[in-house]
Amino acid sequence: MNGRERIALAMQNKEPDRVPVMCQLALGHYFLNTDIPAREIWFTSEGFAEALVTLQRRYQFDGILINLPGRPEGLLDEVASIEPVAEGEWLTWRNGERTIVPHDDNLHHYLADGGELPRFDFMAMGVDDLDRLDTFT
Repeated sequence: MNGRERIALAMQNKEPDRVPVMCQLALGHYFLNTDIPAREIWFTSEGFAEALVTLQRRYQFDGILINLPGRPEGLLDEVASIEPVAEGEWLTWRNGERTIVPHDDNLHHYLADGGELPRFDFMAMGVDDLDRLDTFT
């Protein structure tokens, strides 16, 4: 029985030959265990999909758990420069904002003035502030 058949039976509440196995791997695992540049995994749907499929096949999982949505097409076209550094890469975007993309961890994005993105403070805002959610990251 292959993974597709195994998952299909389990989803039909029928008994497969064994329990289907899938795993939501940490992003750092994709970065460290594929040859795909971290920026490609972060900023392109194709890079992320390639990482998912590569590790699904390597570890022989029955399926893939997709833990991040797709990316806007051509997003990396907005990068003005890429600077390799010891901890990863600095991407400078055309609008002047910068992103550090570590080799093994989540990226961190900075505004053009070096400041951090505004964050929603759930403790300071109430129900009346929900219409402002789209202004935060």
